Amino acid sequence: MTSVKVRKSGISAEDVADVIRRGLGEGYQVQPAGGAEILVRKGAFGRAKVRLREEPGGTVFDVNGQGYLITMKVANDRGIAKRTAEVLSQAAEYRDDS
Repeated sequence: MTSVKVRKSGISAEDVADVIRRGLGEGYQVQPAGGAEILVRKGAFGRAKVRLREEPGGTVFDVNGQGYLITMKVANDRGIAKRTAEVLSQAAEYRDDS
């Protein structure tokens, strides 16, 4: 699992889904999964889950790959989850609380 902390708080799952969609581009399905979770999919096997949690001073995005088999989970941790975490860490929307 990769965690990305930003100094902005009060972020909704819908806002995060929009940022991920723009950052990853076409070919990815991104949707809020209820509460503070977002599912990211590409093709039949590429899956990642993003969980939002508030902490003092900001929000933490916990991003991990999903899969039925451990090999799929590891591949998704290194692939789709890593790309998703990079999008979140580089998003201009989350650079500060201004």
